[in-house]
Amino acid sequence: AIVKALTVCNPTQIRQTEPPTEIPRLMCNGLVLACAIFRKKIHFKSVLWVSVCPLAFAVYFFKFLKSAILSLALAVSTQAVSESAADLVSTIQHPNFQHIYLITDRDARSFEARLIFQNGELDNPYAEGLAHYVEHLAWLNVTQSKDFEALRHSNAWTNLTSTAYVTHSSETWLTKELQRLVEVSAPFTLAKSFMLEERDIILREYEANVAENPYFEIEQNITKALYPSSPWARSVLGSPTEIEDFSLINAKKLHRKSHELGNAVLIVTGNISKTTLQKALRNLNFPKPAAPIAPTPLPTPEVANKRVAADIHVARLGSPTLFYRKLIKRPPCSDAAFCDQTVRVLRAALDSSLPGGIAGPLRFDNFFARSFWFDLRAIGSKHLLIEFTAEPDLNISLSKLETEFTKVFNEIVQQGIPEKTIKQIKKRFQGHLNDVLKRKNYRKNLLIDRVSNRQPYYGLTAEQRALRSVTAQKINDLLTALGQSGRAVIYRANEL
Repeated sequence: AIVKALTVCNPTQIRQTEPPTEIPRLMCNGLVLACAIFRKKIHFKSVLWVSVCPLAFAVYFFKFLKSAILSLALAVSTQAVSESAADLVSTIQHPNFQHIYLITDRDARSFEARLIFQNGELDNPYAEGLAHYVEHLAWLNVTQSKDFEALRHSNAWTNLTSTAYVTHSSETWLTKELQRLVEVSAPFTLAKSFMLEERDIILREYEANVAENPYFEIEQNITKALYPSSPWARSVLGSPTEIEDFSLINAKKLHRKSHELGNAVLIVTGNISKTTLQKALRNLNFPKPAAPIAPTPLPTPEVANKRVAADIHVARLGSPTLFYRKLIKRPPCSDAAFCDQTVRVLRAALDSSLPGGIAGPLRFDNFFARSFWFDLRAIGSKHLLIEFTAEPDLNISLSKLETEFTKVFNEIVQQGIPEKTIKQIKKRFQGHLNDVLKRKNYRKNLLIDRVSNRQPYYGLTAEQRALRSVTAQKINDLLTALGQSGRAVIYRANEL
């Protein structure tokens, strides 16, 4: 039976066929190892000993077989633990929060608690950037004490879809830090003069981060052209004029509306057990009763068959640059993990120098682009955005670069991406996912990304399953959709 199993589990045969599932593969590997060791054992025993002492040999054989079986059971058990650990995200039901997630890491020295309100600049009906101002005031409202002075202007962020507050400490401070997070939903008690002064802090933040960045202004203008009359065009920071005129009355109204605990997701990671977290939750005092609230649906951008093109001059931009953006409707897709994986694989294939990618024909073979950046990402669950930014090569105009990019992209859409390219990309991604357990922040970052973008959470197992189900046909079906009509915005900056 062992010899037969060794024949079936021959590694050379495994490489030539479809990879087996995890436990059968472990069994094959275990049997191959057992037989290899057993052959070496026999090599050091004389054939005469086997023939003269068949009973002794039988006893020896079964002792060794028992040891091999126990080792194999341990290997299978370890594999099962590793796979379950990959999705070790616990959930806790609580009447005051939309969701609570816990990722326990016994090797961590501390914990991190993150409260994410699924409201952001998209949900702000007032001046652009006011959601960011409210985040500053809410965090300052609970971090005024001297022991928290170092974190007064940090550990919080706002984007289009959410607002988050983060704190970290040792387990003994868990209840206190969670209470601090809960209190960001409490009414402001700051002095009026102090709250008005915070507008100057945001102005300095604007000047430090984006005022001298030429790409910020260009991207803002492109976004407004891409999403006319849509919340997706809003600026998270706002403009200096808007920041200077932020209204405290409107800020308080927006805070009451956007900081309902029932619309918040609490994520705790680190050396905290589920029992410890549940005990801390029972000791919290809530500003007011709350109940879980479903997140507000993301707005649907208007997509029309329209092309907006302009030649612009930006003084601080170093060299001529082409900005190409195209918004399209994506085909219906119900499995969130599969939807994400198909976009990831397609983006990587198009961005590569492999057959079916744009790097070869645009940069390495024909020298149209000296450098470029390409991205494909989801806007909500129903739209995709193609982004291409490039600097032309020597003696290539921006108009020529635009023409060649459009030509190359359309040819790829018509011809499709070869199956060999898809397999290479998938192999790289599979290696990445298999290596996830060595990077302790992977699960946390995946969870935060899904929650902050108001998307359903899925774990590593779902990612792996989805990646396995991605086929060249599915990728090329999505690629065909990229070639359909949509809203395109092209800016040619600093044409020579």
